[in-house]
Amino acid sequence: LLIVFVVFLFFFFKQKTAYEMLRSLVGSEMCIRDRYIIMEFQTAGKSSTNKNERNIPLKQIRIGIVGYGNLGRGVEQAVTQNPDIELVAIFTRRDPAKITTASKSTMVLSANELASMQSAIDVMILCGGSATDLPKQGPAFASLFNTVDSFDTHAKIPEYFAKVDKAARDNGHLAIISVGWD
Repeated sequence: LLIVFVVFLFFFFKQKTAYEMLRSLVGSEMCIRDRYIIMEFQTAGKSSTNKNERNIPLKQIRIGIVGYGNLGRGVEQAVTQNPDIELVAIFTRRDPAKITTASKSTMVLSANELASMQSAIDVMILCGGSATDLPKQGPAFASLFNTVDSFDTHAKIPEYFAKVDKAARDNGHLAIISVGWD
């Protein structure tokens, strides 16, 4: 009986990829994906006799990264492992010519060029620090892009949320804050 229980726990708690879980995801777990991507995944490789079922091309999510420290480099590595995500550009306050990225084809731009890339980027990943960078960058960039950040100054989250939420809502964007706490 103990062996059966251990085997059950192993299979029940086995880590799954997003694609393995795709059919069971609901609500906020689907924050970036849309129903067309799910339809494409579910119908890929199947021939259907249903006239209403269409194969819709998979649309890559176009990502920008703000900041190229440890977190920015980690995001770049994660993006390269996901075929449905395209890294459009990395933005930095440093001299872009001095940044060496994992992929030589990745565009590195000055942070001053962010606004000019609005039509080219679906989601901007903010990789700045919580102490000084994100309190300014979060609201500013949420007014321009859909954003994801890892703000982790716990005592200031309500204040930060209010500022980022207002900037995003006022401009028709979605901002996801405080992602990735350990």
